[in-house]
Formats: sequence, structure tokens, C-alpha cells
Amino acid sequence: MTDQKINISENGPFHVQGSVPLVRKSQISSEHGEPMTWKKAGEVETQGEYWLCRCGGSSNKPFCDGTHRKNGFDGTETADTNTFEERKIIHAGSTDIVIKRDYSICASSGYCGNRFANIEKLAKDTDESTV
Repeated sequence: MTDQKINISENGPFHVQGSVPLVRKSQISSEHGEPMTWKKAGEVETQGEYWLCRCGGSSNKPFCDGTHRKNGFDGTETADTNTFEERKIIHAGSTDIVIKRDYSICASSGYCGNRFANIEKLAKDTDESTV
């Protein structure tokens, strides 16, 4: 088996090597549209190595077709380099529960709340401290 790795091309695609499986997933939602979990929705056929679009302009998504060279894609990374201790936001519960949240890596996918409350309200209103 070859080494699996993903390299990021400057202002270009992800270069995936080593027969890394490419899987499609879809979100499972409640009857109220609240996200609950993910389910595997199939696998995309690949041939050992492939390039994944990062610019959003490919006509062959999820694969790169070279559009990034024409649309001026800027792939500069802007991740926060501070430590978690510097980035964290603390939401203290009414008991021993403390939630430490890092908004710089939060995907805001909706798993931190429901139609009635968000994570801040849920932490504040909880009286359950068992694990």
C-alpha cells in the first residue's frame, strides 16, 4: 500500500495521493430541519491520485478542471495561529458543565443547538452534570 497524503497546491487544488477513498455524505435532519448526524451517500470513483477543486469553479466537481487558473482563485490560508487557550470562549453551565468553544474552527453546522436554544442557552439552563 502506498502512502496516503493530501498536498495543497498554492492557489490550486488539493492533490490526493495513495488511493484515498472519496466519500459523499449527506446530513440527516429531524422533522424540524435540525441536523442530527451524517450518513454515507456513496463513494466517488477515483484512480489512485486525483485533484480536488478548491476554487468552486470547476465544471467537473469535486475534481479540478483547471478553472482556478482563469478565475483568479486566491488559496491563501488564513487560519488563526493563536493557541486554543487564547481562542476559546467559555460557556459555563448552571452546574459543573463547562463548554469551551473555538469559533475559529467551528463549522456552524447546527449541531450545537436546536429550534428552541443554542449552545449558550443549553449550557446555562442545564442541571445535568453526569457523564
